[in-house]
Amino acid sequence: MELIYLANVRLPTEKAHGLQIMKMCEAFAQAGATVELVIPRRVNTPQMQRVEDLWTYYDIKIPFTLTSLSCLDWPWLVRLGLEPLWFRLIVASFSLAALRFLIHQRRRQREFVLYTRDEHLTPWLLRFKRCLGLRVFFEAHTTHGLWWAQRFRNVDGLITITYGLKQEFVEAGMPPERCLVAPDGVDLSRFSQLPERLQARGLLHLPAERPIVCYTGHLFPWKGVHTLVESAGLLPEVQFVIVGGMPEDVEALRRFAADHHVTNVQLVGHVPPTQVPLYLAAADVLVLPNSAREEISAHYTSPMKLFEYMAAGRPIVASDLPSLREVLTHNRNAILVKPDDPHALADGLRHLLSSPPLAACLATTAREAVSSYTWQARAQNLLAFIAEQIR
Repeated sequence: MELIYLANVRLPTEKAHGLQIMKMCEAFAQAGATVELVIPRRVNTPQMQRVEDLWTYYDIKIPFTLTSLSCLDWPWLVRLGLEPLWFRLIVASFSLAALRFLIHQRRRQREFVLYTRDEHLTPWLLRFKRCLGLRVFFEAHTTHGLWWAQRFRNVDGLITITYGLKQEFVEAGMPPERCLVAPDGVDLSRFSQLPERLQARGLLHLPAERPIVCYTGHLFPWKGVHTLVESAGLLPEVQFVIVGGMPEDVEALRRFAADHHVTNVQLVGHVPPTQVPLYLAAADVLVLPNSAREEISAHYTSPMKLFEYMAAGRPIVASDLPSLREVLTHNRNAILVKPDDPHALADGLRHLLSSPPLAACLATTAREAVSSYTWQARAQNLLAFIAEQIR
């Protein structure tokens, strides 16, 4: 099967979608598909401009074709306060470039399946689906209401990352048989030879004896990081290590911690994906404090960090949310606590830190369960679904 993956993203990027897209393209290729990832030529951030090799940065061992298209990316519009205009120009120019690219491929009599997770590009491409003979598969990571979801009813297949998200599209008129639920995944090879906890701490210059709670990922409010910082203030004997985030978000969270007189939080900032497992290995407990205040968190998210946590073999404390309960079960492979409640989160962390046998049992169960959530298994499932829908 030939697969063209259209992604209007900046690569490399500090954001998790870059890792997800690259790992899925690698997994598709490993499963036997011929894969071409098509992205725009974008102006990257100073931090990402220092990345010397995209394949090494994302630990891609099975290469695939990468094609970049011209795009109107004028960051000076953002500095002038015209960010909405800047964004619309990027979407419009990449959409036109992608359409020209697809027309050229069809003129070459090339047979392919079009795959994308771009919610802005997909409805526009569906207008040309019939005349170009396109077969379009859309991977949804959020929704904005029934009216919005109805724009995708003409796709050949819909992939959602949670059952809650699938239900939204079904209510908007998408036939259930054209939908597949496929949670995000993990590359288990990155966790196969992790150092022991004390060795990892030595490599990262973290305290050897102090209990460590670790969070990795972005610092958006719906991720619950402010609740996490408040819970840290209730556990002064514990070192909290927060890895990830854009520079402006890291600085904002640092100010939040200072305003709340929390001194036991270390904000590491962004690190390459290949370094994340080392921080997880150094921790006693891993935390997923998602907020219940936004639908994307409560019902639609499938955090890649969750599967990395499970693969790392460390116990997990997470918010008790429908999206996370699709994978986690309280007192079986995690401790689930009331979301948006610093005291409940602190109690859950304290409980695990003081109960080593329980912590070890939960970690082992999670580690065994994560074998079902690899990128390779996900790609094979998706390719089978695509083939079935085409037939």
